[in-house]
Amino acid sequence: MMRRCGLRMPPMLSSCCHRFLSSNEDILSVARVVHAKSPTSFTVLPSTYVVPDHDDYPIHLRGKSLAISELRRQYKNHKVPSSLVEKFDALSFVWDVNFHKSALRLQALTVYKELHGDLNVPRHFKVPAGDSRWLVDTWGLSLGAAVHNMRTGHLLLHPGHEASFLALGFTWDVKNSQWDDHLEALDQYIRLHEHSHVPLRFVVPVDDPEWPVHMRGIPLGRVAASWRQLGENAMPADRRAALNALDFVWNAWDHQWTRNMDALTAYVKQHGDLLVPKRFVVPDDDPSYPEHTRGLALGSLVHSTRNRMDDLPRAHHDALDHIGMVWDPLDYHWDHVVLALRTHERLHGHLRIATKFKVPCGDPHWPKATWGLHLGSLVTQIRHRAVAMAIDQVDLLAMIVRQDEQDELENDTNSSLRAETTTSSS
Repeated sequence: MMRRCGLRMPPMLSSCCHRFLSSNEDILSVARVVHAKSPTSFTVLPSTYVVPDHDDYPIHLRGKSLAISELRRQYKNHKVPSSLVEKFDALSFVWDVNFHKSALRLQALTVYKELHGDLNVPRHFKVPAGDSRWLVDTWGLSLGAAVHNMRTGHLLLHPGHEASFLALGFTWDVKNSQWDDHLEALDQYIRLHEHSHVPLRFVVPVDDPEWPVHMRGIPLGRVAASWRQLGENAMPADRRAALNALDFVWNAWDHQWTRNMDALTAYVKQHGDLLVPKRFVVPDDDPSYPEHTRGLALGSLVHSTRNRMDDLPRAHHDALDHIGMVWDPLDYHWDHVVLALRTHERLHGHLRIATKFKVPCGDPHWPKATWGLHLGSLVTQIRHRAVAMAIDQVDLLAMIVRQDEQDELENDTNSSLRAETTTSSS
């Protein structure tokens, strides 16, 4: 305007503009050296940069202080010539330091989530240097401290990246974030196992494709136990409602009782009785049993239930009676036991019956009613329960005892004969 009007620019103003231009050119010269020496792709200079006294830098600038902040202020106000901006941009010069740092944090968090499945960064975590999975510019970044400061409000999100952080799943309340992950993991467990009673030691497997990455490693069993320990009434209403919607098991004892009854009911449907062998375990691949009962040691359960029948709640006792619980297998089988013992003596001439002996199924030498009878186990019970035997059972007990005494006598006689033979030979 001054020149168009034929006026000369005041010397002071002309000198000031020239000083800015030459200063920015100086900064560009230094930036080129810094960029060439930097292992990263960006050229980052502090607000005031003191040029090192080194051969790589222009000799006339060594030791001088360059006002980088002034250059950035001019850029923000669109005062830097576009031709000069292009030269700085070619060096990936950082015009907005806060934006640049925020972008690096976003980049690092993105990689962290890809590797760990969540954004729960430990407070002391630093991006490992030399790890090719991370952007070189983020190596050494104190990501854990940055995330902590962001959540506590000591480090604000850059407005230009706020939407990206939220899209990534960043949350300011890590406890709520963990709650969401845990609830989602419980939902997935139910989908896979068809029940919500998570075993105490269950941890989400780290190499199972059925589980999303961000859930892997969650100690879900202990998490569920902590919810039960807190109790349904003490749980915040919204969380209690969410767990109830998934039929969460608040009382493990009640759930176990239901599981036991479901397994026993299924056994009755399949076998017609509750004479469960002591070592029987619900098969993992039998569709006739509910999924949540599979793997249950049902034989041991029935055995222990019989032993503590007097300690059971009346309601439990009645429920077991309703499905046909056999409290005393020996008494239940008594007539068959007598028939089997007589058959055994007729076939073998004795009652020396091994504990593991089971009447063979389909053998015509045995009455059909005795097929599959665990006779050895029942005879062992007879020996152990002699005092409690009914009067009409005494004769049978006497037969077994006589056989035992006869066996002992024969063993003693044989031992004596062997001893005499050995002495004579000597």
